[in-house]
Amino acid sequence: MIGMFIGAPALFIVSQTSWLALAIMGLAIFGMMRAFSDSNLMPALCVVADPRYRATGYGLLNMFFCALGGLAILAGGSLRDSGISVRRLFQFAAGAMILAGFLLMLVKPRHGLVPSSGRPAADRNPRSRAAGL
Repeated sequence: MIGMFIGAPALFIVSQTSWLALAIMGLAIFGMMRAFSDSNLMPALCVVADPRYRATGYGLLNMFFCALGGLAILAGGSLRDSGISVRRLFQFAAGAMILAGFLLMLVKPRHGLVPSSGRPAADRNPRSRAAGL
């Protein structure tokens, strides 16, 4: 979320500037802020995936991220060919990142889940299983 709120203005600066150095700096800041979301990917996967399938899940996520990145470049080129300015594409991307950051702020964790296993706390207590609770 922090990375989105810092990366979005960097993309917006890229869309507004005519200086190459400022555009490169904005893209570099955006690239560094991507590490915030990438570093949270594996812990989030560990909460929802069975330990046997975590590596497969991470590989599938990376595969889809790469495929979507390639499709985004194709779509951006197609939009550019149809006369839509790249400036508008970067402005849209910055706005979408801000919206996604605000939507992430609305996500609340469910109570009773243990972050390490993703199971309710009652399932981890051997006495509750033995008593049939």
